[in-house]
Amino acid sequence: MKDISIYFSPIDITGKWHDDQIGAKIVANNKSFPEIQKNSCALIYVPEYRGLDNKQTPPSNQSNFRSIFYDLQIGANWNSDLYDLGDILPGQDLKDTYFALSQVVSELVKIKVIPIIIGGSQDLLLPLYDAYGKLEQTINICSVNHTLNLGSPDVPENANGYLSHLLLKRPCYLFNHANIGLQVPYSNPKEIELFEKLYFDVCRLGEFNDDFKKAEPHLRNSDIISINFESIKASETMDNNGIPNGFYAEQICQISKYAGISDKVSS
Repeated sequence: MKDISIYFSPIDITGKWHDDQIGAKIVANNKSFPEIQKNSCALIYVPEYRGLDNKQTPPSNQSNFRSIFYDLQIGANWNSDLYDLGDILPGQDLKDTYFALSQVVSELVKIKVIPIIIGGSQDLLLPLYDAYGKLEQTINICSVNHTLNLGSPDVPENANGYLSHLLLKRPCYLFNHANIGLQVPYSNPKEIELFEKLYFDVCRLGEFNDDFKKAEPHLRNSDIISINFESIKASETMDNNGIPNGFYAEQICQISKYAGISDKVSS
């Protein structure tokens, strides 16, 4: 495994946790970079939001998740090592951040470590895809999102149009792409038509609300699962700029559970 510590900024978090809390179990990049063991999970924070358009604003309190996450209970059946590798800070250019994340994910997946990327916008799926391309591994992607984010290849890579750029990459390692939570009013009809022509899968929000088990096959069959918090009801996240309809908090928890118990998901 190559040295990936050069891409990370260490974290500064301290606290007192009892033995069953995540904070007591996690091995963090605090004073020194941890020696990563195979068959484990690694938390990575990437506060890269330059892929958002001008109408969108980056979330505030970007680093609060750690203080909350560390207080959670680890669970009685958790046996894998858990690491917090720190932050991949934005590079001088957006491409620099893409490169760093791609290198890190590729090295982790190679040794069967599941990277959990927190933060950033949807366009970070591009470097994740490139990471698997380095391994020459065919993959399935599942995006939990209210839009398809297909976009146009004539527009620079961005959160609202990353998929068209991904589809044009050669060689192509994408076998299938699934969407869970689509809301038709937020998607261009031509994008939906193209999705159908490509035989990609869609589980619309209404279908999910009728039977949440319809999402399970897509999650079980995916290597990369991406959850866009913009797909959650604004009232659930207290986001005044969010959308009125979407997933409830407990539904996102259910989706995350299905993602977590999949034996195929690797990031």
